[in-house]
Amino acid sequence: MDKNFCVVVVCYNHLIKDTEVIKTCLRKLGTIEVLVYDNSTLENIILENQDFCKEQGLWCLGENKNLGLSRAYNAAITFIKENLKVNWITIFDQDTKVLEEYFDALEESINKDPKYLIHAPIVASKNGIMSPLKFTKNSQESFDIKEESYSNIACINSGITVNKTVYEDAGLYDEKLFLDLVDYDFFRKFHNKFPKEKIKIFKYKIEQEFSGDGYSSFEADYNRFKIYASDFSTYCDKWQTTPFYKSYILMKRALKLSLHYKNISFIKNVFNNK
Repeated sequence: MDKNFCVVVVCYNHLIKDTEVIKTCLRKLGTIEVLVYDNSTLENIILENQDFCKEQGLWCLGENKNLGLSRAYNAAITFIKENLKVNWITIFDQDTKVLEEYFDALEESINKDPKYLIHAPIVASKNGIMSPLKFTKNSQESFDIKEESYSNIACINSGITVNKTVYEDAGLYDEKLFLDLVDYDFFRKFHNKFPKEKIKIFKYKIEQEFSGDGYSSFEADYNRFKIYASDFSTYCDKWQTTPFYKSYILMKRALKLSLHYKNISFIKNVFNNK
């Protein structure tokens, strides 16, 4: 693998030196570029991340505040397009765990099928396959992955590798979405722009923790739900899902959280934002 790849990792109030995916990337640093976009708001973490990136030869961007995921991706991609001579951009979440074999499988996939503009692994959580999923009118659903490539599928961003021409031709991420559904929105836009293009699924499986799998605290989960509800509503309105689907998904999540915390604030939020 030559330096034709740049890995992008967006982090938030997390020390880069403790990030598993960065530890893996450091072992490949002679063959890839690595760019960290730091959305952290804590000064001690920001400074330590800047020092670590400088010491290790990683690119580090950020504005000392949380811009959200879409704006962070766009800032990173714009920097890469303007400053680095790479053709492929790989995206990872800060909690993604991959081995060096990921890069071997990716390189093999691109060398074998360079015609594909996006190469994606299989991503699973404890609840099953998270990515890829098939798009439906309103949502995404799991399917039996038998082929090497598919059209009209949704992938989560973590682990995907995108030819930078895609961002030039289809556009960047929608900054009206702060955190959630940024990836599904991008893939809907990609398939609209390139209806005949397929996504290559290569032979590597990522085990990923999913924020929806558990609970944190009332305050944290309530603030997280407000972000999700706003992004989900924006996404549904943009892609014209049915009103029933939008209300059903939001109320289902609100009920689950309200029952767990014995607090109806989540349900009130849904009604207050209709």
